[in-house]
Amino acid sequence: MKRMLLVLIMLTSVANSKIVLVSFDGSGYLDVWKDTLDFAKQEDIKCTYFVSAPYFITESEVVNNPYWAVKEIGEPLIKMRRDGWQYGLDKRWAFLNRAQEEGHDISSHLCGHYDGSKWTYEQWMKEIKFFKFAMRKFNHPILGIRAPHLGVNAAYFEAIKDSGYLYDSSQVYRKSGKYGFAKEIPIRQIEIKGATKLRATLPFDCNFIILKEAKALDMEKVFFDSLCSDYLNSPLPTQVCLHFEKVPGAPYMNAMKRFVKWAKERDAKFMTYGQYYETEMN
Repeated sequence: MKRMLLVLIMLTSVANSKIVLVSFDGSGYLDVWKDTLDFAKQEDIKCTYFVSAPYFITESEVVNNPYWAVKEIGEPLIKMRRDGWQYGLDKRWAFLNRAQEEGHDISSHLCGHYDGSKWTYEQWMKEIKFFKFAMRKFNHPILGIRAPHLGVNAAYFEAIKDSGYLYDSSQVYRKSGKYGFAKEIPIRQIEIKGATKLRATLPFDCNFIILKEAKALDMEKVFFDSLCSDYLNSPLPTQVCLHFEKVPGAPYMNAMKRFVKWAKERDAKFMTYGQYYETEMN
């Protein structure tokens, strides 16, 4: 009888568990790579890294294979403002391969960090082609994608479909499905908690910075409280979307770590976007 009761409790716990998706956009800082991978290993969770191609390519490779947008729209390949163009390139590749080996999802954040919502199909295909060229040394399929600045249009979805991407995570829930791409994992917009003036929803960590009211707040607490509230009150998966940034005091990274531990205590089910696509959408 006691054994049956224990099994029932366990099954109820699993049934009530909530899916959590943790993702990082970008690839620059080496210490962020190490920190996030070490933390994920410590907590036994899997994350999704939407990587940016310029952080894995040398200057000479770019000289020999010019970035398409320089000539066509006057936009340079995003430059390495942080670690330097080639500084730590081998270490960054090592971190990327470690992420793959440890079961994390490696997806595309393309190349130039520009809003491509007015780009043509041909321009999107050139962007995707350059990404594949830059990442050609990574001998594993990259099946997911998130557009820089979340800037998409009908041509984007046509291009990623023709390029073989299995899922996209660029649109927010209220806009998803607009272009008829069935394989979307739209980004959740969490409601901001902690101040009267912050009655808004935002999809990303660093978007909190743009709010003037945020300067007077403990943003680690606000972000943590917002994630916890979403976890408790929404039936949809909670998404923790972080930029690959070094913000003074690391409020968002700290909030993510606190939230992961908090959610694990509540039997959260942590998945990569690829795992979510395979198990929940098929």
